[in-house]
Amino acid sequence: MTKVFQIGFNKCGTSSLYRLFFKNGLKSCHWDLGKIALDFKANITIGKLAFEGTYSDYIFFSDMIHIDRSNLIEVYKYFDILDSHYPGSKFILNTRDIDKWISSRLHHGSGSFFRRFKKYYDLSDNEIIDIWEAEWFLHTHRVLAHFKDRTQDLLVFDIEKDSPEKISAFLKGIYNLRPEFYQHRNKTKTRQNCWLTTSLCTFIDGRIANGWRTVKKVRKLANS
Repeated sequence: MTKVFQIGFNKCGTSSLYRLFFKNGLKSCHWDLGKIALDFKANITIGKLAFEGTYSDYIFFSDMIHIDRSNLIEVYKYFDILDSHYPGSKFILNTRDIDKWISSRLHHGSGSFFRRFKKYYDLSDNEIIDIWEAEWFLHTHRVLAHFKDRTQDLLVFDIEKDSPEKISAFLKGIYNLRPEFYQHRNKTKTRQNCWLTTSLCTFIDGRIANGWRTVKKVRKLANS
C-alpha cells in the first residue's frame, strides 16, 4: 500500500489531514504522544526501516514530532529518508501564513509547547521565535528542492487557501478520498485570555508589523 506522509510543521492543519484519511478508512496515525517520532529514531539508529514494527502497516502519517528537555525529533524534516525507505510514497507539505503559524505554535497547549522548546534549547523567547522563523523557510526550500523533478509525488497544501478536493485529486488512482471528511480540527485558541506576557505579545506584534526581519535574511539564504 502506498504510504502518504505529511511533512509540513505542526499547527498547519495536521489534525484535519489526519481526520480526512482516517474517516476515509485508511489506517492513519497522528502524533501518538510522540511515539511515532521516538519509534522513527529508534529504528533509524539500529539500521531498520523508519517505521518497521508498530507502524509498519499504517498508510497515513501526521504530526511526527516529539520534544522534551533532552530530545527534539521532527520526523518530517527527514523526508529524504522516508522517501528512500518507502519508494513510491506520496508527500504532503502542509503550509499556511507564517505569522499565523508562529502565533498558533506559541499558544499551543496554553504555551506548554513553546516552553518545551525553551527548555530544550535553553534560549530566550525571542531566540526560539527566530529559530522557528528560520526553520520554516529552510525546510520549505529543502522539500521543494528534493521534489523539483517529481511534482507528482509532492502536494503543497495551503490550509488557508486550498480545498480538500486538491488532496483527492493528488491521490486519484491510488486512494478514493471523500473530501467532505476534511474539517478544521484542533484549532488553537486566539489571543483572548492570552497566556503570553505583555512584553512578548508586543514583541510578536512588532515582528509581524515589520515583516519578520529575520525572514528576509533566511529567504535570501534559501534562494541562493
